[in-house]
Amino acid sequence: MGKMIKTAPINKKVVSWMFNFGILITIIFNSKIQDPFNSPKFWALLISASWLLGYLFEFKVNIEEKNKIFYNKVNLVVFAYLIFLIISSFFSYNKNVSFLGETFRRNGTLTYIGFAIFFLVAAKFVRFENIKIGLSRVITVGLLTSTYAFIQHSGNDFVRWSDNGGAVITTLGNSNFAGASMAIFSVLAFGQIFIKSYSIYHRIIAFIVTTMLLLAILPTNARQALIILVFGLFLIILYKIYELNKKIGYSLAFTGGIASVLTVLGTLQIGPLADLLYKQSVSVRGFYWRAGIDMFKDHPLFGVGVDNYGAFFKQYREPQYSLNYGFNITSSAAHNVFIQNFATGGFFVGISYLLLQILVAYKGVNLVRSNQGDKRLISIIVFVGWLSFQAQSFVSIDNIGISIWGWILGGTIIGLSFNQLPESSVAVKNKNKSIEINWQRISISGTAMLLSILLVIPLYSGERNTWLARGYFNPDSNDVKLQNAFIKYSSQALGAKFINNDYKNITLTNLYSIDPSKTMIELSQIIKSDYRNLDTLGLLAAANEMSGKLTEAIQYRKEIEKYDPWNVSNYLALGLIYKRVNDSQNMNLMLNKIQSFASSDPISKQAAEQLVLNTK
Repeated sequence: MGKMIKTAPINKKVVSWMFNFGILITIIFNSKIQDPFNSPKFWALLISASWLLGYLFEFKVNIEEKNKIFYNKVNLVVFAYLIFLIISSFFSYNKNVSFLGETFRRNGTLTYIGFAIFFLVAAKFVRFENIKIGLSRVITVGLLTSTYAFIQHSGNDFVRWSDNGGAVITTLGNSNFAGASMAIFSVLAFGQIFIKSYSIYHRIIAFIVTTMLLLAILPTNARQALIILVFGLFLIILYKIYELNKKIGYSLAFTGGIASVLTVLGTLQIGPLADLLYKQSVSVRGFYWRAGIDMFKDHPLFGVGVDNYGAFFKQYREPQYSLNYGFNITSSAAHNVFIQNFATGGFFVGISYLLLQILVAYKGVNLVRSNQGDKRLISIIVFVGWLSFQAQSFVSIDNIGISIWGWILGGTIIGLSFNQLPESSVAVKNKNKSIEINWQRISISGTAMLLSILLVIPLYSGERNTWLARGYFNPDSNDVKLQNAFIKYSSQALGAKFINNDYKNITLTNLYSIDPSKTMIELSQIIKSDYRNLDTLGLLAAANEMSGKLTEAIQYRKEIEKYDPWNVSNYLALGLIYKRVNDSQNMNLMLNKIQSFASSDPISKQAAEQLVLNTK
């Protein structure tokens, strides 16, 4: 008789682990490192995904044969997406960023591997029999984030964030992210008020948390949060009205459809709602989207490199962007997750991500249509929550604290669409055992967690020492102890494994005034591999100008011109160098470039006054 394979039971433990990890990833932060929000979430994602990984190999999925075909297709698309991400990362000019993510974003390939594990665990283990665990955890995370929002809004935050101006940023570090996350949580909590099979206490708590979230969203002043909120709540209310009266339900659906069209047009500064809904941040997204599309056109196969959008943005931005928002202002993401995937990963990454979302949407619609009563309401709640996330991702980035819920909800939709078969005889028999150790799962999870921890330790060291070095730097102080502390922590930061070059630039900017020789050596090493790094190029250009090495300074500024062709400040600086070496031809060339696209900007007048050779 052949060896029987255990089939996946209604595993509440795994589902509980997954949703608890989701809460941890959303709320975790560390105010004593360089990036207090995204890096801790990235580390928590890596470690928690490693723990869950073993469960994917422990059981064989126990569903009907017709559903297995779809389940295998979903797995295939997820695996294809990850493989294409890895391939794109290997072809990236900056592999460190592609795998580990850019600073203050952390949307590298490892992040998406973590998301995918959560998605697959949800698809394999979440069923209607255990979904209450997940919905309860959503209420918990909503309660935690809204409570912290009230604390911040009242001015009693236990963390003194230096640059948030008293804004409500919760545990995500940004008002827009805070508002969007709470809007998604409020939609998921609101729907639970109407689940008849849930206890009255659960429904009362859901109502209280929904109210708290609604009140907490308002001070964020996040338009996208309000749109997501109205969209999600309307769909759930529409369903309840449809249950009572189909005619009124259809009428409201038609009205809601028109309102949705007007809302979208209004956010684009078109139509009667433009004055109410339009926000400058919406207009700026057009620049991000077009730059991302152009990146994809020029790099259709592998993209510009996973999470390397920021390294290419200034080369692809339109001249009007720099005139509107500043020559040194940049963006590290396309602010549209679909465009981001195509731009940074290429065609196969983009198309596999798009296909995965289509498969989830398809199952979501079928899930709602094929169920009745509370099961249909639960289906609507989860599906609308996922749609709310998609609405957010259409105009924003993959913030780890929000996106983890988008991937969990997507996997949950797949899982809920499957009918669980009775457990196999082997699985039933195993229930009678007092102790059962699955060494395969333990070895897989243990190995993955060990590798994750070994990666997180040096990443934490780089974050921590960069933050400490910056704190101890004081150019106006002659305190030897302070200076020695700065040198100590800056040396440790620069020597940390896997440290991002942007962090090195932060440290080297301060180190130059103390040890210019070491600074120049470090900068020269960075630029050999990270040749597009505009901050490094700018530091090298400025340092060579100060030391009188004008030929080298010119070369570095020409490199900046190559990767940032609409930077008037660089043209002015380059023109002033040409003035110093009495090269009137190239000086005038810089002046003409400035006036060719920035004639209306005040810097053009400044350039005209300064870029004149002294004939005396």
